[in-house]
Amino acid sequence: TDITLREEAHRIDNALSFKEKIEIAKQLDKLQVDAIEFAPLQDEKADTLLIKTVAALVRQSAVALPIALTQESIAASWEAIRHAAHPRLVVSVPTSPIQMAYTCQKKAPAVLDMLSQLVAQAKAVCPEVEFAAEDASRSELPFLAAAISAAIEAGASVITVCDTAGVFLPEECRAFVQTLYAQVPALSKVTLYVQCANTLGMAAACAIEAIQAGAAGVKASASQGCFAILSDMANVIRHRGDSLGLCCRLKFTEMQ
Repeated sequence: TDITLREEAHRIDNALSFKEKIEIAKQLDKLQVDAIEFAPLQDEKADTLLIKTVAALVRQSAVALPIALTQESIAASWEAIRHAAHPRLVVSVPTSPIQMAYTCQKKAPAVLDMLSQLVAQAKAVCPEVEFAAEDASRSELPFLAAAISAAIEAGASVITVCDTAGVFLPEECRAFVQTLYAQVPALSKVTLYVQCANTLGMAAACAIEAIQAGAAGVKASASQGCFAILSDMANVIRHRGDSLGLCCRLKFTEMQ
């Protein structure tokens, strides 16, 4: 999943024009990334126009849109992506104690109820729903396992665990994914992605270790930033994919 346009929305200078964002989406679709992820709707009119335009142009990749943590956001987000060939709504919820308190102002049981309801409501309108566990690497394992289980039960078919702080070493990331598969049997029935921050300069290495442990994919950015870089991941798969047992549908020749 490419998160370039999602991260671009957080830039203060907002450097990219509408036309440039459309062109990036077209090129990512040409590369055949699994999904192109946007930021949640902020300026609803302008953002919806952009996403609807992309949805009409993109044929190969899913168009993924995180919702705000409200029921009203689900309807607005679905309206933006509903005509995509492969629409996906993303329910992104923090699962670490500090982020649950800071972002949601809720205790763990209330967060669990909220994410279950949001996933179920998103699934009622969208055929594919993703649950992203923000700050998963600093979460208490029993709660993280419960959150993933609840999301799957509510209808999520894609799960992303995020090392938001970038605290993992590669071998720790592998062990983390292995532990999740052991703790959450239902995880083997859905698609697991990882999102690794590059705080320690090891996002690509952590992502490869996660895939070796059973994860199906990685969230990466086509531009230099805080997360794994798409070109870095592509280079590893292109040069070492056979020996590591890794493959993807990226068109490597288009990345030259």
